[in-house]
Parts: sequence; C-alpha cells; structure tokens
Amino acid sequence: MPLNLLFAGKTFDEAKTRRIIDAFDAAVANLGTQSGPLSDLVQAPIARMTLAKRIFAMADGDMSVARLRDDALAHLKKPTIAT
Repeated sequence: MPLNLLFAGKTFDEAKTRRIIDAFDAAVANLGTQSGPLSDLVQAPIARMTLAKRIFAMADGDMSVARLRDDALAHLKKPTIAT
C-alpha cells in the first residue's frame, strides 16, 4: 500500500506531521545501526512500509517521537504467523 493511501482524507497539524516524519526517520536510522538480521531490513520496502504504517497508526495519541520510534521498531520485531 503506497503511503499516500495511508494519508488519504487525513489532515494533520504541523507538529503531528513533524512527529511522524521524525519518528520514521529515527526508526530507519536505528535499523541501520543494528547488527544481525534486522540490519538487512533497512533497505527492505516491506520493513519501511511496516514502520510507516505503525507510526501513522500510533500518531493519533500524544506519543513522543522516541516512543513512536520504539513502538514501531518493537512492532517490526514481532514474529508474524503465516496463515
């Protein structure tokens, strides 16, 4: 799903938009400093989309950039169950 579809029909004030962008950038940067299998995810489009979706979903609250980043990274690390 392209990111523009996540934002369709949504409006954000400047502060919320900045938190979303900063949290995403910080999460991607954090992935790049990881060692092991997560370090390979920094270039994977699905990983970047997963981070973006999670940050976007959680941004409606008053979470700080650091909490948004940490939550998105924790969400990315959760094992998924194939159906």
